[in-house]
Amino acid sequence: MFHSGPKLNAAMRLALLLLWMPMAARAADDYQRRVEQILLRTPLIDGHNDLPWEIRDRFKDVIKTGGENVSSIEVELAIRAAHPDVLEVAAIGLPHQHWGEAITAVIVTQNGGSIDANMLLSAVRERLSPFKCPKAVIHVSELPKTATGKIEKAKLRRTYAAYYQ
Repeated sequence: MFHSGPKLNAAMRLALLLLWMPMAARAADDYQRRVEQILLRTPLIDGHNDLPWEIRDRFKDVIKTGGENVSSIEVELAIRAAHPDVLEVAAIGLPHQHWGEAITAVIVTQNGGSIDANMLLSAVRERLSPFKCPKAVIHVSELPKTATGKIEKAKLRRTYAAYYQ
């Protein structure tokens, strides 16, 4: 039942294995043995066989700036670490004529206070590579969220799309 022919890439084979094997495996050790065979036999990402993997961000939230891919989570963690008054932060990529996307931090501060953007950005520059640092900081009173409490970055991108124009 498990197809491992050349038409399926390694990620597809692993996905099929993970979906199919729990139903088909008679014992847990058989399942474990089969997963190990697949992992050792095929690269999970073409050309990248080294494990463990590290998932850094959702694909749609990765910021493409100046030919580099930057994890929004990495930027957000650096901003939170840079200043204790940052309550919430969303790092988004906004359209920019020179960079393609410019990293922009949208922040909510504790008690609605204000943080000097230059001071915050200089503190972030100490923690991140220069190309990963935000170009601007936008202060808001509240970040848009879904019913489950997840920040709606797509809504922020739409709202501030013309920020650098």
